Formats: sequence, C-alpha cells, structure tokens
Amino acid sequence: MKQNPLKRVIAWLDLHLEETILIITGSLIGIVIMMQIIMRYVFRHALPWPEEFCRFCYIYFCFISPGYAVRNRCLLNITLLQDHLPRVLRMALDILIQVSMLIVFIIFFGGSIDCVKATIISGQRSPALQIPMTIPYLATSIGFFLAIIRSVQSSFQSIKLLLTGGDIKVDAMTAVEEELDEASQQLFRNQKGGN
Repeated sequence: MKQNPLKRVIAWLDLHLEETILIITGSLIGIVIMMQIIMRYVFRHALPWPEEFCRFCYIYFCFISPGYAVRNRCLLNITLLQDHLPRVLRMALDILIQVSMLIVFIIFFGGSIDCVKATIISGQRSPALQIPMTIPYLATSIGFFLAIIRSVQSSFQSIKLLLTGGDIKVDAMTAVEEELDEASQQLFRNQKGGN
C-alpha cells in the first residue's frame, strides 16, 4: 500500500525540519566566512555584506535550536533529584517540566510577534544587505513556534509513556547507549583491521 505523498512530506518534516535548517545555516556561515577570508587576504577586496549575512544565519541557527533540542530531548538539565524518584514521580516531573517549557515558549512567541510587527511598521532595512529587518526578526517567531510544536509533541509523548508504563529516562538512554555501543564496535573493528 502506497503512502500518501503529503503524509510522507509531513513525516519527513517532523523528523528533519530543524536539523535541515541548522545544517543549511551552519554550512552557509562556514562557506561565506571562507569566501570573505579569501576575498580579504587573497584578492585584497573585502565584501561589505558577509558579516551581516552570517550574523543573520547565526540568529536563525540559535532560534531554531530550541525546537531541535526539545524534540531530541537534549536540553541541559540537572537530574540529580529526578534520577532518584520512582518511575511515576519521575514521569510526572518530566511532564511538569515539558508543560512549563511550553508556557515559556508561548510567552516568548507572543513577545516575538510584537517585535516582528514593530519592524514591519518601522520599515527598517539592514545596512549591508538592504533587506527588511523583519527577515532576521522573524527567526524569533519561527523558532519559538517550532519549539511550541515540539513541546506539545514531547508532552504528549511523556503522557503516553506514563500511561503505558514506559520510562522516558530508560527509553532516551537506550537510544544513546545503542548509538555509543555501535560506534565503539565500529572503532574496535577498525583498530583490529588496522593491526
């Protein structure tokens, strides 16, 4: 049975949207900085726009990152207390944290909309690229919107795990441990083959 193309696109975006944006913006920063270095030191003619372009790419990179971190559960956290709680309390605390982050992202999203509106009204343009300043400010709204979506997904995932008897700590650690185990086995095979 063939899957609906729209569902495949949505499934791909669900898995890879943030990381694709992060890869593109990170790559563009590296490429443009290298081009500017070559222009400045080889051709003795620095371009006026690369620094501003890289700054805007970095802004997008930074504001897309929270959604990626929430989706992959790789936010910084201190789990000293959480690790010693029974499973039900640990899961309840995880849900409380997810909902708290969701509320913070919603508040920040509302503030970002106000900032974007202000830049639209002002009509301000960037000095070097001469693009509307709405474009870089839009990174805040996009980033917090994606973080809201990922927080909702993560909250529902935690609730589902709580109801089905799963454990977020065990499930997340199992995936990491599997990746580390596979990497160490590959390293061992490479060392053994080289000797």
